[in-house]
Amino acid sequence: MGLAHPGAIATGFFAGTTTKINPAAADLPATIARRTLDDYARRRAVSCPSRGFNRAMTWVARLLPRTAVARAVGALNRRLRLHEVVDLV
Repeated sequence: MGLAHPGAIATGFFAGTTTKINPAAADLPATIARRTLDDYARRRAVSCPSRGFNRAMTWVARLLPRTAVARAVGALNRRLRLHEVVDLV
């Protein structure tokens, strides 16, 4: 069994909320599935099938202490105003 770190996927998950995913940063589900299955077929324990930026961020998160990662992600979410997301329905 392996781990997958797909990053942003264009699935409509945020439909009906006040937030949006930048389409330039999100991959299609079929692309992520194909890359993940290819990685597992190559017997890789970890799959990072998304864009290079997302792959780099998974390595940063592995190298830094968890508290530093949590603070950095919290600050990013506040800057993007994701803490203010509400349901529209």
